[in-house]
Amino acid sequence: MRPATLLLPTLMLGFAVEAQSQTGTWGIARVGFVTPSQVRPEVNRESYKSLITLSTPVRYTISGTATLGTDYKLWVTDKGFSRDGAGAITSAEGIKTVPIATTVHFHYRCIDDDIPEPDETVIITILDDDHHPPRYVVPSGLSRTLTLTFTNDDPGPTLSIADAGVIEGGSAVFRVALSQAPRGADTVTVDWTTSSESKDNAVAGTDYTAASGKLTFQAGETQKSVTVHTTADTVPEANETFTVTLSNPSSGILLGDSVAQGTIETDDAITVTIAGGEAVTEGAPASFTLTVDPAPAANLPVALAIGQTGDYLSSSVLGARTITVPGGATSADFTVATAGDDSDEPHGEIRVNVSESNDYIVGAAGAAQVAVRDNDATSLSLAALSGDIAEAGGTKTLVLTLGRALAQGEELSAPLVFGGGAARGTDYTGVCANAAGIACANLNSGNAAVTFTGGGLAARSAEITLTATADALDEGSGETVTVRLGKLTARGLGGGAEGAGSVAFKILEPTTPGVSVSTGALSLAEGGDAASYTVALDSAPTADVTVTATSGDAAKVGVHGPGGTAGASAALVFTPSSWGAQTVTVTPQDDGDANDESVTVTHAVSDTGGYTGVTAPSVTVNVDDDETTVAAFASASSSAGEAAGTRDVAINFDPAPAAGIQLAYGVSGTATAGSGHDFIIANSGTVSVPSGAATTIIPVTINDDSIDENSETVVLTLTDGADYTLGAVKIHTLTITDNDDPAPDPEVSVSAGNA
Repeated sequence: MRPATLLLPTLMLGFAVEAQSQTGTWGIARVGFVTPSQVRPEVNRESYKSLITLSTPVRYTISGTATLGTDYKLWVTDKGFSRDGAGAITSAEGIKTVPIATTVHFHYRCIDDDIPEPDETVIITILDDDHHPPRYVVPSGLSRTLTLTFTNDDPGPTLSIADAGVIEGGSAVFRVALSQAPRGADTVTVDWTTSSESKDNAVAGTDYTAASGKLTFQAGETQKSVTVHTTADTVPEANETFTVTLSNPSSGILLGDSVAQGTIETDDAITVTIAGGEAVTEGAPASFTLTVDPAPAANLPVALAIGQTGDYLSSSVLGARTITVPGGATSADFTVATAGDDSDEPHGEIRVNVSESNDYIVGAAGAAQVAVRDNDATSLSLAALSGDIAEAGGTKTLVLTLGRALAQGEELSAPLVFGGGAARGTDYTGVCANAAGIACANLNSGNAAVTFTGGGLAARSAEITLTATADALDEGSGETVTVRLGKLTARGLGGGAEGAGSVAFKILEPTTPGVSVSTGALSLAEGGDAASYTVALDSAPTADVTVTATSGDAAKVGVHGPGGTAGASAALVFTPSSWGAQTVTVTPQDDGDANDESVTVTHAVSDTGGYTGVTAPSVTVNVDDDETTVAAFASASSSAGEAAGTRDVAINFDPAPAAGIQLAYGVSGTATAGSGHDFIIANSGTVSVPSGAATTIIPVTINDDSIDENSETVVLTLTDGADYTLGAVKIHTLTITDNDDPAPDPEVSVSAGNA
């Protein structure tokens, strides 16, 4: 916080002594505050303001709203912070003089309290010098006063006003509360006034007497009241409201609830009720009647809220709506449009509620309903999984499914008509599964029926399990069963009910158990896509049966069943209720050799269920190898002396060929091929490589001659073939070094001739 500084003549902020003359008289000091004001929070913290003087006394006064000794303390000292209490100012009264010293400090401390109060001030004012001639003046640009403001940090008292109500003709009394009473000689005041705001419907001068005033709370008082007089009349009307507002509280006083509503309760109120008409079918309008008592003198808008049970109103119809009752009338009729559709749904209703308003009172019959009937048929279907069943415990589950769950008060009864050559109750029996709202009757004899009853958690579907009965008779293919729906009867379903669906199947005589495999052979590419085949039981087992498919070589062919991963074997489990085909997936493996493979997948039947001792056919899986032989020289170069004889140049194969191949190559270089020349290669141009060979050679026979010559090369180059590819080292250079001495130098002789 930047201090405010009182300047006296000398070095303070550049204000120097102004000399009057050369006669030895005192110069006139220019004094004043650079910072005329400062705001401090109400906390116990010390500060000081410096005054520098040249033996010049300065007169000043202390004033302001703060009380010395209660709200703050003040010292005038030449010691900065006054630790020993010297220079304490004990009274703010009268004219005071800054003592003569080189440096003088105004040292003050704000005293913190817990009293809610207005912000308080301390004002230090520099007076004119009473000496003649004056020893100091306050020049333009400096302030004569320093105002210290101590901001209150205690929550102030709060004024609030409460709503009030009165029967017309009486006086409404509004309670005004002050959260903390004034103390001592303090008082708290607040203004109040009445008004009719936009939300109000009372008229000043007609329904109440407009008024305003001021409340004064003396020491110890926390409650006051405002009284507003209302006017009685005989006009039928709703309750009316007006407003009382508090304003202009005393300094430091807060306003809480400063606005109150006064309610004038009419003794001539209009009462509005509503009634609904007869039930309607979806698509037809629902009728309602508003009744008012007594009849209004002018048109009366009545606010409504429209809702529904079910789904019969469009979004544009739902929600708020206003119906106007004409002045002088006691009722008004209106309709609410419903929407028709082709969807089956429970009956519903349209609900209309009269909303609260200042213009009327909602009577006891403030809500009405009109029932809406659905006119779409409720559907019921009969179905079952396809397929015949075994005589020995085979089952068939009939499922009856409603188009929707039935609601409370709705019921549908469905007769079941059984037919076919099989005798109900003898060749097969029926059992109804437990489900909420489902009742079955006479499933094994008589008139069978299923009844659906709505409400709560009522189920939408019923399940009836038919179980075949084993016997010693051979009925051949004559045991047939048919089931269909009879005439449906419904209660509480506006659109009635309609059924669809039928079931037909055979009860099969026991057959010799067996296992069928969909194929005997598969052809796959090594490392390529998987293939599959199916395994199925020929007839329903009496207990679980496991068929295990096992690969003859899992490194070459892996197998797995539904949901598994490729491995050595896969177990397929067949049950009395699920014994149809299951899939075996065969996956070729990449084994790294160049051979085609043939792997047999066998099937072992285990467990009982009437399949003891049953065998299953196997599947042969042929895998075409995808490995190609790569041919390359073992090295890129070699050398041999002319007398080395035959030098073998090695060729490697990876992998070894699965069948014999003809390896082609070319010969070049500086050496000359052929008998009597530098080298010979038998069968030059091709090498026969047998199956399984990982290496072969090209034999190069070197001729030793007596000719002195430079080193010569034989260059062998592999060429592409249909049964192999070439590796990185496709060329081999054999260097033949000469071993012959050079011929001797010729001798020349010269003899003399005859002259």
